Amino acid sequence: MLLELSPRDFFVLFKFLVSIFITQDPDVFEDNISPDSLIPILSHILGQTIVIEKTLIVFDEVQICERALTSLKYFCEEAPDYHIIVAGTFLRVAVNRTKFSFSVGKVDIKTMYPMDM
Repeated sequence: MLLELSPRDFFVLFKFLVSIFITQDPDVFEDNISPDSLIPILSHILGQTIVIEKTLIVFDEVQICERALTSLKYFCEEAPDYHIIVAGTFLRVAVNRTKFSFSVGKVDIKTMYPMDM
C-alpha cells in the first residue's frame, strides 16, 4: 500500500525508524528472506526492536542485493503490517538489466529528485 502523507503526518504515524545499508550488511539476505526470519536478524544487527505498524524499515541501496528486493514480496504476502521503504541510486537501471523478481502490483515505484531542482 502506498501512503501519501505530509512530513508531519509521516512522523506522527511512525514512531521508530530503522535503516539497513545493504552495502554494509549484504549477508543479512543470504539465508531465509521470510519476514519471520529477517525481522529478528534486523533487530539484532540494528540494536533496535522493530515494532509492527510503528517502525518504518528502510532498505538502502537495495539494487546491490537481489534477495533484498525479492524479500518485499514475502513482506507483502506474509507480513503486510510492516512498513518498508527501499531506495537505490541505480535501482531502476538494475531492475531493467537483471533478473530481479517482484510481483506486479505489489511494489509502487516512485522517482525522487533532489530538492534543489
